[in-house]
Parts: sequence; structure tokens; C-alpha cells
Amino acid sequence: MSRELSMAARREITKKFAREYAKAGKEEKGRLLDELVHATGWTRDHARRAIRAANARKGAARDQQRKPRERKYSYDALVVLQEVWRLSGQPSGKYFAAIMDDTLERLVRFRELGKVEQRVTPEVLDELRSMSAATIDRYLKPHKDAASRSRSRARSRPTSCALRSRRAPAWTPR
Repeated sequence: MSRELSMAARREITKKFAREYAKAGKEEKGRLLDELVHATGWTRDHARRAIRAANARKGAARDQQRKPRERKYSYDALVVLQEVWRLSGQPSGKYFAAIMDDTLERLVRFRELGKVEQRVTPEVLDELRSMSAATIDRYLKPHKDAASRSRSRARSRPTSCALRSRRAPAWTPR
């Protein structure tokens, strides 16, 4: 039955059960959980968590605003990350994380960071070294997308002469 329900329907059912659940005694709560599990196909743990979340929020779930997460890394670290990524040949996050220590050490030693040189501090270097591959990919995603878009526009198109030579002639000699 759960496959037939949309998420909006599940939220609505959960909100209805949550109102009853708040007023119910222990045995009644167990029965309500069983009914919710049967209606939605969720596990009891998930149903219990959903009921608690539905009780806590005011209004519809779709109207709730998520609190933005604080950035873990400084702005300077992100600027330096972009420059180091560009200078190292724009590798994927997994490979970039593996070569980060050596690459940073060489770029700093040989003063290859150019404009971002003044942003490089021991704290920034520690932040960059502590980044995971997934975090690197997440922070570089806009730059990777922009780079791939600019490359895709640079493709050449065949000229009209090339197109004409590919077409079959309008008439054939006998």
C-alpha cells in the first residue's frame, strides 16, 4: 500500500496521527504506530521519528525553512583551493585530495600561487589538508560546471562546403 502513497499524502497522514499520538496513552501510542506503519510502509522507528517531527513543526512540511549550515572552511581556503585545483590540472576530488599535501607544499615553496599568495596562511593550509574528496568536489562543482560549459561551446561546426559534399547529388548521370 505504501507505494501508492505520495510523499505529500504520507506527510498528511503523519500529521493526523501526530495530533492523536500526542494525546494518547502508552497502549494507544503503540496501536497508532502500528496503523501508521501499515499505512505508509515505514519501519516503527522511522514512523516514530516522523510523528515527533510532525508534532514539532507548525504548518505544512513543505513550508518549513531549513536552517543553513555554517561553512566549515574560510573564504580564503576556498579561493586558494580553486587556484591550486586550476594549477594542478583540474583533477577530480578523489585524486586532488590524495595529492593535496605534496601539491600545496611545492606551490608554496616555489611561490607559484600568484594572486592568492597573500591568502596562504598556516591555518588555510591546515584547512585545505583536512578537506575530504567529497567536500572538494562539492566546493569546486560550480567551477567544474563553468569549465565544462565553456569547453562544450568551443566545438567547431562543419562548414557549408563540408555539408554539401556529404549530400547525395540531386541527379545521377546515366
